[in-house]
Amino acid sequence: MIRAFTLVLFIVCSSALSLSAKPAPRPNILYIYADDLGWGYIGANGQSKVKTPSLDSLAASGVNFTRGYGCTVCSPARSSQQTGFHQGHTWTDRNDPDASKAIRADDKTIGDVLSAAGYRTAYFGKWGYGASQDQNNPTINNTQTLPINHGYDVVMAELHHVRAHTFFQPTLWRSNTADSTPTTALVPNAIPNNTSLPEYPAYQSDPAYPSPAYCDDTYAMNALEFVRTEAQDTSKPFFCLLAFQIPHTPLGEITDLPKWFDEYSSVDTSGWTGNSKQFAAMVTRMDAHIGNILAALEDPNSDGDKSDSVLDNTLIVFASDNGGQSSGGAGDALNEFNGNGVLRGAKGSIYEGAIRVPMLMKWQGKLASNTVSSQIVDVTDMLPTFCELAGVPAPAGLDGVSLAPTLTGEGHQRTREFVIHEAGGNSSIIRGQYKLVSTSSSRALYDLDADPSESSNIAGADAALADELESLLIGERTKEADNFANTYHHWTGANGANTSDANNWSDYEYSNAGSTFLSDNGAPRVSWTATMKNTTSTDATATADASFETLSLHILGDTHQQTLDLSSHTLTGRNEIRISDHGRILLDNGTLDTLRWVDLEAGGTLTGAGNVTGTLYHAGQLNLTQSASISTPGMGPELIKNGGFENGNGTGDYSYTALDDWFTDGPSPDNDGAKKSSPKSGSYRGLVQGNATPSNLVQNTGALIALGDSFTFSFWHQGFSNWATGEQIEARVYYLSGTTPVDIFTNTVALTSGVWNQSSFTIPAINDTNAVGKEIHVSFTPTNGATGFASLDDVSLTKVTEPTTLPGTRKLSIAKSYHAYESASTDLSLGGNTTAGTDYSQLLVSGSATVDGSLTLTLDDGYAPSVGDTFTILTAGTVQGRFKHADDIITVGNHHFKILYNPQSIVLKAIAVTTKGTPHSWLDGHELDNDYEVNDLDDIDNDGMPTWQEFIAGTDPTASNSIVRVEVSLNPDTGKYELSWELKPDRLYYVESSNTLTSFSPLAGPITGDTLAHVFTIPDTGEPSRFYRVRVARR
Repeated sequence: MIRAFTLVLFIVCSSALSLSAKPAPRPNILYIYADDLGWGYIGANGQSKVKTPSLDSLAASGVNFTRGYGCTVCSPARSSQQTGFHQGHTWTDRNDPDASKAIRADDKTIGDVLSAAGYRTAYFGKWGYGASQDQNNPTINNTQTLPINHGYDVVMAELHHVRAHTFFQPTLWRSNTADSTPTTALVPNAIPNNTSLPEYPAYQSDPAYPSPAYCDDTYAMNALEFVRTEAQDTSKPFFCLLAFQIPHTPLGEITDLPKWFDEYSSVDTSGWTGNSKQFAAMVTRMDAHIGNILAALEDPNSDGDKSDSVLDNTLIVFASDNGGQSSGGAGDALNEFNGNGVLRGAKGSIYEGAIRVPMLMKWQGKLASNTVSSQIVDVTDMLPTFCELAGVPAPAGLDGVSLAPTLTGEGHQRTREFVIHEAGGNSSIIRGQYKLVSTSSSRALYDLDADPSESSNIAGADAALADELESLLIGERTKEADNFANTYHHWTGANGANTSDANNWSDYEYSNAGSTFLSDNGAPRVSWTATMKNTTSTDATATADASFETLSLHILGDTHQQTLDLSSHTLTGRNEIRISDHGRILLDNGTLDTLRWVDLEAGGTLTGAGNVTGTLYHAGQLNLTQSASISTPGMGPELIKNGGFENGNGTGDYSYTALDDWFTDGPSPDNDGAKKSSPKSGSYRGLVQGNATPSNLVQNTGALIALGDSFTFSFWHQGFSNWATGEQIEARVYYLSGTTPVDIFTNTVALTSGVWNQSSFTIPAINDTNAVGKEIHVSFTPTNGATGFASLDDVSLTKVTEPTTLPGTRKLSIAKSYHAYESASTDLSLGGNTTAGTDYSQLLVSGSATVDGSLTLTLDDGYAPSVGDTFTILTAGTVQGRFKHADDIITVGNHHFKILYNPQSIVLKAIAVTTKGTPHSWLDGHELDNDYEVNDLDDIDNDGMPTWQEFIAGTDPTASNSIVRVEVSLNPDTGKYELSWELKPDRLYYVESSNTLTSFSPLAGPITGDTLAHVFTIPDTGEPSRFYRVRVARR
C-alpha cells in the first residue's frame, strides 16, 4: 500500500511531466567496408609503408578493436554483416556464383531494420547478390535479394561478386526509393557530374581519366553526395554503407588512372614489386576517399564553417570483410607489407590471418580517442548494435550481440560466449583466448593470447577443453552441407493447440526462378527461427505437449496475450528465448534452455517455477508462483551399465585399457580400467589406483533425474597390491551444472586389503530443482594418501522411490546470470518461512544478479508472518543493485518487510510499524523509540509536519529545516507561474489541480529524481483562478 500526503497551494492564476526511459541516441551511421584488407595493412596495427592518413586519424580519434572479426571470404561476410547470423546459420555461408546463394526474403537486414526505424539508408559498392556476372548487359536473377527490397533507399552497387573482379564494369546497378517508379536498373559506371566534388584522389577532370570510371571512385563520390545531402537534413538520421572493392584483385587496373602512384613519389619504392606498388596505391586511394567523406561530416555544406558538423552525432565504423589475400598478385603485397601482421594464414583459410580484420570506430564525444580494445567484436554484431542505437529491437535469435552499451557507455553490455567461422570443410570456434580449429581429419587448440600466430597446438594438453569447444562448434551447425541454413516459422495453431503438431506451424521454403533450394516443415527443430504471435482479438494459448527445440523463439501479441503453457517440459532456444509485449510463458517446473539468454521484455510475462539454463534479462513481469505438486514414480531398473566391468577393449599391462561405459582419467599406463583376476563375480574387477597422480573411475549413466527420486547405491570393494587396510575411496553420485559436479551423494569407504566387502547406501529423495533433467554420474576416487590399487565389482544404482507426492516449488533457478532493468516487476509469494523455494518464492542464481525495478508480495491465504521472520528471496554469486522501494521497505496488506541486501543474497525481514505505517526501525534511527505511536503523531521539530508525514516525504523529523517546501514564482521571461521544490530519493511527486477544492485532477506525474530541484510550469488555462497542489508518495 502506498501512503501519501498532500501539500495544498492556493494561488491565483496553468506541460505535464512523466517518467520515461532514456531515448535511444539514434546517431547517423557511416559504415565503411574494405575488401580483402588484412589486419596489418593499417597504421594502427603497425603498418609503416602503406599510406593511410585518414584511417590513422580515425584510429587516433577513436577506438582500434584489435580483435575484430569478419569471415573467411567475401560473400558470407556480407551475408553475416547484413543478417547478424554467422556462417553456421546463414544461407550464404561460402562464395558461390549461383544466384540462389543470396540474402533471402525472410532475412532481415541492416537496411530493413534501420529503414523501418526512420533512417534514410544507402548502400554503395559491392553487394554481391541478385544479378548475373556478365560484364555486358547483366540481368537480375534474384529479386528478393536486391538492396531495394531490403530497406535501402539509395543504391549504387555491384550485384555479383564475380563481376566485381574488375574495377571497370561498364555499368552498375542503381535504385532510389525517391524515384517516381523505384526500380533497380543498370546505369553507366561514371562519377557524378558535380563540380563540387573533390578532384583528389580521382582526378576525374583529367583528360586521361578513363570511361567507364574506376568503380570505387563512382561508389565513393555517390556516397559523398549522399552524406553531404543527408547531413544537412537533420530531420531524420541516415545510414550509409560504403563497400569498396579495394584492395581485392585485380591490382593492375589502377595503373590506367592518372597520377595513380603520385602519393609515393617521395618514397623509395625501388625494392617493391609492381604488384606491391599497385596494392599500396589502391589502399591509399581508398583512404583519400574516406578522408573526403569524413570531412563532409565535419562541414556538410563545404562552406568552411564547421558549426553544422554532425560528427558528434555520427558513429563511424571501418572494417574489412576478411583478411589479406595471398594469391592473384596480392601475395607480393602481403609479404612486402606484412599485411596480416603476425597472424597465420590468409583469405580463405580458417586461421586468424583470414578472419581477424582491421576494425576502427569513432563517435566524437562518446568513444575515447586513441584507444585500443582487445574486446572481441564480430561482423554479426553490427546489425544488433545499430538496432539498439536506433531504438528498435533487433530480430530475435541473432548470433551477433549489440555493442551499443560499450559505444555509449550506458547500460549493460551483454557478452558473447564464442564466435564461429567456416572455410570449406574446416571450421573454428573462438571463446575468449582459446580457439579450436576443426578439420575433417584433425583438430588443433590454440591460446591466442600467448600464441596469436597459432603455431602451438595445445589440444593434447587440454583435451577436455578441446572436446567442449568441438561440441559447441558442431552444435553451431558448421559441419552441415551447403544447402543448410536457419529457417523461419510462425505459429498458426488455434487456441489450446499443441506445439508438437506440425500442422500448427508454418512451412518454410526458399525458392528462386522456379527452383526450391531449401524447405523445412514439421515440428520445431533447433534450426528454426520461430515466432509465436497472437494477431487475433482474443487471448490465445499454445500448449506444449512435449519438449521442443528452436534456434530462437519469440513470443508476443499485437493487442491480446499469447501464452505458451510449457508446463514441466523444456523449451530450447539455443540463441534466445524472447518474451515481448503481450507474450507470456507459464512454467510448472519446466525449463527454458538456452546457451545465451531469455529476454523478458517490457510487457512480457514469465510465470511459475522452474529453470533457466542461460542468463535471464528481466524488463517485464516475473511472477514466481508455486508449481503443482509433484508425483514421483516407484522402483526403476538398473542404471549402471557394465557394473561388473566385463566389457571393454584394448590391453595394457593388466587387462582392459578402455572399459565400455566407464572412463579413467589417470596418466599412468598402469591405470587400466579392469583386471582379469580375483573378481567378486564374473571374470573382471574394476581398478582405481592411488598415487601422486591418482585416477578415478567415472560413468555417465545417461539416466535423467526427476524431482523426488531416491536410489539404492551399492558396490563391492577390496584393497589390492599395496592398498593398505583402512585406506579409503570416495564414492560419488552427482550431476553436472555446466562443467561443475554437484553432489547428490558422497561417502568415503575404508577398504580391507585382499577381502571383498559390500557397501550399500540409500540416497534420499532429491528436492534440488536444479538437478531435474540432468544426467546422473557415478565416480570412485582414491583418498587419504592411498597408493595401491582398489578393486571394485558389481556396482549398482537403482531407483527405489516409493510413489509419493511432493509439494510444488516456488523456485526459479538460473544457471548463469540475472539482470533486471528499471521497468522490471517481480512478484513473489509467501506461505511460510521454513524452506526457501518451497514455502516462499526464491530466485537461485548461479552467476551474478543485478536487481532493479519493483518488488511485490502476495501472501498465501491464511498466512500471517511474524515480526522478525526472514525470507531469503534471492541468492547469487554476487548481488548488486536495489529494488526501487523507498527506504527498502515493502508493504503487503498490514504486513511490512525490510529488504536487506547482502553480498550474495537478498533477504526480506518482517518488521513492526506504527498505526500510520512508520517502521519502528526508522523511528529508532532518529532516536524516537520511547513511545512509537506518540512520537509518530507528534511534530517533533515544529515544522508543521508530524513524524509519519516526514517518513513519507523522506525528510528528517528532528530537523525543522528538513521539509518539503513548494515555492511559487512568476517567471519574468515567460510570464508564467512556476512551482519549484526539492526532489527526495525514492519519492514520487504528482501535480494536481482543481477549481473547487473538492476534487483534484492529475496534471503531471509521477515525477522523480535524486535530491534535485524541480521546476514545474503551470499551464495557462484561461481561468481567472485555479488551485494547485503537489502530492508526494513513497515509491
